Order: sequence, then C-alpha cells, then structure tokens
Amino acid sequence: MPYSQVFLSVLPRGPGKVELKGTYRNRSSSQYQRDLGAALVNFCRIIPHGVLVFFPSYAALDSMITAWRAPGPRNRSVLDQ
Repeated sequence: MPYSQVFLSVLPRGPGKVELKGTYRNRSSSQYQRDLGAALVNFCRIIPHGVLVFFPSYAALDSMITAWRAPGPRNRSVLDQ
C-alpha cells in the first residue's frame, strides 16, 4: 500500500461530542459505543474504497458490533445510518 494512501489520526471526540477514550472502562459505555460507531459510519461515507480499523481484542470488536446492531434513538442501529 502506497504511503500516500495511509492516514493515521487520533479522534478525541465523536460526532455526538462524546470523548472517544478507548479505556477498558469506557468500552462498556453505550454513549462511547454509539459515538465511536457514528464516527466510523461518517468516515466510511466520505472515504473512497473503505477504511481499516483495529480493535485491541476480538472481545472489544464483538462488543462494539453488538452495540452497533442494537436499536438506538428513533429505533435505528448505528449500522442502519
């Protein structure tokens, strides 16, 4: 992959202004989970050909996917946005 196609950044807050601090304690917060998911959905909308996201463990990935599939406000999941 060419270096020109790589971008690395730290995102301090999500679109809902929730602090995106990926500590073990924060990972179980529904606000953190939804805002992280919303941020990723927003990036996927504007970045051509997709994104690559890393999680610290399969357990963390599974908990995020479960949270993103759950209905939220207006009975829509993060993945349905």
